[in-house]
Amino acid sequence: MQRGARRSVPEYVPGSEEPAGPRRALVLAAFATIYLVWGSTYLAIRYAVESFPPLLMSGTRFLCAGVALLAWARSHGAVWPSAAEWRQASPLHRLCGRPAPILLVHSSRRPLAGEQAREFAAAVVRVGGRAEVLSADISHAELNAELGREPDYTARVDAFLRTVVADRDAGDPASA
Repeated sequence: MQRGARRSVPEYVPGSEEPAGPRRALVLAAFATIYLVWGSTYLAIRYAVESFPPLLMSGTRFLCAGVALLAWARSHGAVWPSAAEWRQASPLHRLCGRPAPILLVHSSRRPLAGEQAREFAAAVVRVGGRAEVLSADISHAELNAELGREPDYTARVDAFLRTVVADRDAGDPASA
């Protein structure tokens, strides 16, 4: 098939009979797979929570999912990642390097959230990163909804982002 050429797909015309047999079987097989995989995942989580520490369990799940995605990508022609790409994607690399700049936004209506944000920001600064805390007098539910609508809040987020871009353009490695 030529690049950019489209495959011919039988057109469904309302009121006519649906293409029989194989298409319906594929749809049913796809749904059965979703039900079985999704259901077995929840069943496995139910039992794993009782016997494994949560981080070990979630790490194992993510490792299995990553291996499955890598196998699928390779089977569809993806090239094997280079050593540099593996290093860049490594969680250890992300934790050991300088953290990316972070703006921690919290609702001032929940004092504990502000305290946690300040503690997290202090931890980021201790390892050489840049972190700012922005307190907004709106609920946590409104934080995302109001970004772009509430002028003062949006201007403060934009100001932080402008400094990150300016630092990046000036060659500051902390902004990468």
